[in-house]
Amino acid sequence: MFFDLHASGRLDGREAWLVDDNPDLIGCYATLRDRTDEVIDELARLAKDHAAQGKSCTTVSATSASMCSAGPAHSTRRHSRQC
Repeated sequence: MFFDLHASGRLDGREAWLVDDNPDLIGCYATLRDRTDEVIDELARLAKDHAAQGKSCTTVSATSASMCSAGPAHSTRRHSRQC
């Protein structure tokens, strides 16, 4: 809703706040903000795996999972499943 209103100009000249109280989503936003290069690298790895394995590829490494948590993330890929 917010992005539609913003794109259509309906919020021009008005102060608007976009807020979310979902801790997982907030953690992902913060991770993207703070660890952008790592997120891009992990997404590239997932895209490469998907291209090689097709739709059956659903691997999410411990790195991916820990990146989108509100707590500190670890840079290891332990417990990752291969496609």
